[in-house]
This record gives sequence, C-alpha cells and structure tokens, in this order.
Amino acid sequence: MDKYCKEIWPGIVDHAEGRESDAARQHLAVCRDCQQEFAMLKKVMANLYIKHFEPPTEIVKAAAQIMPKQTWKFLPIKATTLAATGARGSTDFQVIFEEGPLWARLYYQRFPGGWSVSGRISSVKPIRAFVGDDTLTLDEEGRFTFSVADLGRTGINLQVGDDRVQIPPASEIQSGEPAADR
Repeated sequence: MDKYCKEIWPGIVDHAEGRESDAARQHLAVCRDCQQEFAMLKKVMANLYIKHFEPPTEIVKAAAQIMPKQTWKFLPIKATTLAATGARGSTDFQVIFEEGPLWARLYYQRFPGGWSVSGRISSVKPIRAFVGDDTLTLDEEGRFTFSVADLGRTGINLQVGDDRVQIPPASEIQSGEPAADR
C-alpha cells in the first residue's frame, strides 16, 4: 500500500460501510492492492454484522414469569487474580445478579475509607438505576462506578417501566442476612 493508498483508505472504509465516496470508488477501480484489501474488509464486516432487535414486551414478561425470580452469586476475587492485576488486599469481590431479563455484574474494591463499586447492568431499555436517593449514571453499555463508606450502602434499585428490582447491599449478600436498615 503506497502513500496515496494510505491517504484514501478512510474513504475506502466509508465505502465498505455503505457511505458513498467517489474518490474511493475511483481508486478501487485502478488499484489491485486496495481491491484485495477492500474485499477482505467487506468479508470481515459481513462476519461482524449482527442484526439487533427488541423482543416483544409480552414475550419478555411471559418468560420472566417462568424464570427464577432472583439469583446472585458471590465470587471472591482470588489472590492470583489480584496479583495479575496489581490490586492489593484480599477483600475485593464481585457479585453477579440476575432477575428475569435484568442482570448486573458488580465489582467491589476496598480503598482507604470505603469501597469503590463498578460494574455493568443489562442493556434492557429504558433502565434507571439508583443508589439510595441518588441516580446512578450509566454509559451506553450500562457501565457505572460509585464510591461508598461501607458495604451496607451498596444496594442498587433498578427501574424498567413500572417494574422495580432491588440488588441488595453487598453486606447482605455476603452474610445471607437482610440488612438491618431495610
């Protein structure tokens, strides 16, 4: 690929994605190297293309009725994992939570004076999340981070339409006992 090919390549990518580029089309008509790269790019893009659709609400609700109501797994983060990531201490852990179509993966990390909680919540839309009275800000993929003084304040409330789901505080999940302040 020569210098001009490298300069025109973004236009060729645009062309592969369906956006018209006269310069790219003209270049592809005469450059055998770019024709081959373009053909490979089109194959890769075809393999990566996944159609997304929203399932019908009534089917999701019917499936939710036969699904287990609430499950969570408490998973201590092993010392080998901590060493590999450079993290300190052995108090860090993760929780995987599922209820119907909603799921969350939460990571709890101890720091001086409190806990950092980060994770990802399922992409069921529209979803609102709260920690106490505070709205939890989620990115497009459902990722979030927040900090608290103690594990008793890590409960997360999820709301999808009129449906509400509560992820218990980590202290409750660890002990298996309901939190005293509920």
